[in-house]
Amino acid sequence: HLQIGVKEINIKGDKHPLDAAPALIDGNTLIPVRAVTEALGADVDWNAAHQQISITDGETDILLKIGDKKALVHGVYFPLSAAPCIVNGSTLVPLRFVAQTLGCTVDWLGDTQEILIYPS
Repeated sequence: HLQIGVKEINIKGDKHPLDAAPALIDGNTLIPVRAVTEALGADVDWNAAHQQISITDGETDILLKIGDKKALVHGVYFPLSAAPCIVNGSTLVPLRFVAQTLGCTVDWLGDTQEILIYPS
């Protein structure tokens, strides 16, 4: 699980550091892309020249661009609730869209600002 403002991810009881903490930005939860998607078994590539993030898990390919509120999944554009952004040198992406597109379920615990991600 993840928690807003905490720079670690807890995977089956093991805590791993994150480069950046998950953040709430304009009511949307954004997560540091590399550590979280890799924890879900996906690969991440960064194209600095185009400021694009490519996420793939062998079945699903997601293409995101910094500042763009749409994502490309298998050649089809989908709207995003928030655009990917760079905060203090770390790339953050919309949690719910990325996790659900990779086949996961996401639960939000508002009282503690915790995020639970369940792979399918």
